[in-house]
Amino acid sequence: MKLAPSFRSALKILIISCLSLLFILGLSHTTIFKSLENKAYDSLFYFRPPLEDKGEDAVIVAIDDESMAKVGSWPWPRGRLAELIKRIKQGKPKVIGIDLLLDIPSAEDQELAEAFRVPVVCVIPVVLNEDRSKGLEDLLFKPLDIFLTDYAKVGVANISYDPVDKTARNFKPVYGKRHLSFPLAVCLEYLGMGLDDVRIKDSSVEFGRYKIPVYNARSFINYKCAKIDKFSAGDIMDYSLDPAFFFEGKIVLLGRTDLASKDFVNTPVPSGKIFENLPMVGVEVWKEVVDMILAKNFLYRLSPLPLLFILSVLSISISAATSYSNRRGTALLIVFLLISGFIFYASFLKFNLVMPLLYMAGVCLVAYIISFLYNYVSYQREKNMITAAFKSYVSDHILEKVLSQKVDLKVGGKRKMLTVLFADIKGFTDFADKQDPEKVLEVLKMFFSEINKVIIEHNGIIDKLMGDGILAFFGDFMDTDEHAIDAVKAALKMQEKLPKLREHLNFDLVIRIGIHAGYVTVGNIGSYEHLDYTVVGKNVNLAKRLESACEPGKILISDFTYQMVRDKIVAENLYEVSLKGFVEPVKVCSVVGLR
Repeated sequence: MKLAPSFRSALKILIISCLSLLFILGLSHTTIFKSLENKAYDSLFYFRPPLEDKGEDAVIVAIDDESMAKVGSWPWPRGRLAELIKRIKQGKPKVIGIDLLLDIPSAEDQELAEAFRVPVVCVIPVVLNEDRSKGLEDLLFKPLDIFLTDYAKVGVANISYDPVDKTARNFKPVYGKRHLSFPLAVCLEYLGMGLDDVRIKDSSVEFGRYKIPVYNARSFINYKCAKIDKFSAGDIMDYSLDPAFFFEGKIVLLGRTDLASKDFVNTPVPSGKIFENLPMVGVEVWKEVVDMILAKNFLYRLSPLPLLFILSVLSISISAATSYSNRRGTALLIVFLLISGFIFYASFLKFNLVMPLLYMAGVCLVAYIISFLYNYVSYQREKNMITAAFKSYVSDHILEKVLSQKVDLKVGGKRKMLTVLFADIKGFTDFADKQDPEKVLEVLKMFFSEINKVIIEHNGIIDKLMGDGILAFFGDFMDTDEHAIDAVKAALKMQEKLPKLREHLNFDLVIRIGIHAGYVTVGNIGSYEHLDYTVVGKNVNLAKRLESACEPGKILISDFTYQMVRDKIVAENLYEVSLKGFVEPVKVCSVVGLR
């Protein structure tokens, strides 16, 4: 069953598009793809101006090198830590997030527990085994039971690292159905909510008027990339800072920021040097998350269906353009890559939307490469078909033009001004009836061998070998109007070849030649099963009638053809002749030679 060309073309484009999508989907699981995707994502923060850290909701109390210089090196006695927490609570914050593990017993645990009983809720971190997060038994690190009072809650302080480059680009708001993340637990306490107010959905975690977008249970961290101001714990403990003035009604995040801390995290925040990111301590990361949640300043990404639609449009467009021509495909590829880059940065800067740049650029490149290779293979196949179809019938330089113009060998044709030549051997039928087949074939072989060379040498195309006759046409694939004189020159040369052929074959070889120039239909004529690159039309018939009316050994051309070559030939006997199939007489003349 033959498919219509338009349907075959559409099917080809669809298949290439599907292959491109599948290839990119498979490639997206490779390390190099993920690494490039991370680099593209990190570059977003290079082009966005830093967001102002107003510190209106959350502040950091840092156990820094200055604090240790005043209080002593880490680890501090639990009594000193209890003193710091009580001092912070005197400032009446709404909630304190303590980013310190309290899982090892100490002689001063009771004193610290008393500090937790002072009426300000503290969120204490736990570290969860994410592979088996089903209950408290799956906690790798948890605070001692003595600290879990009515004013002490827990939150999971696992930091999500990208396995490719160990960079924290997202966080997990909820673990399973019952474990809140450390920053979310802090925010809920600040807002007067709890776990029962949290609604966990496939694409979001919602509570009150807040909706955290999640993708595979994780949410992007929208780093502000601004300097984070911190209060030194040492200044609070030596009473050089009034907690009530700075902390009342706020979130206080307490954690280590000293250089000896092992709590440093790789982030996409630019360090100021190109392709170099700034590490941050864990408590700073949690502040970024808390600020993002309370400000509802989330980052978003496309859901699967819109992403699939965009990628499909890109791949189909590239495939269609490249199928039409490699040059058009290349131009569209460059345009799409530039547009993808612009949309990638503009959507982030304007709408906090992270577009899949690598997917968009990748599917464009893959669709282009597949289409380009398909075109190359198809061109080579068509080139071989055209070469096989024409090499015995045209000159080498015409064959080059045929190949460069990518002739379509499917059914179809075009109307064009050409010159048609018919030649026929006089009395060959009677000769064939009287001679052995071997002799007949020898004559035809010698005749066509010489005549074909002459036609090809004069830029002609051999259409058909018809028993003892030949049909050729001139001017196809040529950019000049020399086809008429080429045909006449070929005819004269053919006549010149005959004496030697007669002598060699011992046969009175005489031919008639008819030539006419006019508009004909040229192309592949026939059916899909059998095609013939030929010429048809009234002017072809006229050339055939001229050959039939020609005297043996002569060259008969129409007056129209004569007008095209009159300055280059010598002709005689201009007269009118009635031809079969033509109502009006046709003016003709015989060609004697060239001027």
